[in-house]
Amino acid sequence: MVQVMVGVVSSLMRRKMKQEELQRRLKQENMDLRKINLTQTRMMMVLEKLVVIYLRLLFSHKPPHLHRLQRLAFLQCLPQLQLLSCFLVQL
Repeated sequence: MVQVMVGVVSSLMRRKMKQEELQRRLKQENMDLRKINLTQTRMMMVLEKLVVIYLRLLFSHKPPHLHRLQRLAFLQCLPQLQLLSCFLVQL
């Protein structure tokens, strides 16, 4: 009788530990998804700013003032911005 009760208790303990582990994993995955979404949002904001700078350069006689980091980011993304602008013009 005691062995049966010990078996039931240990089984319940294992189930509880599994459930806690699954909840911990789910919480971690949700945190990871939030970080990914935040990163994507930031990337979109940067891309929007770069597109605006590129369009100003295309259609303005006077280039906009760029800080050093903005200039570096702009130069690194220039080929993609050119492709994006071609795509936007076709729309």
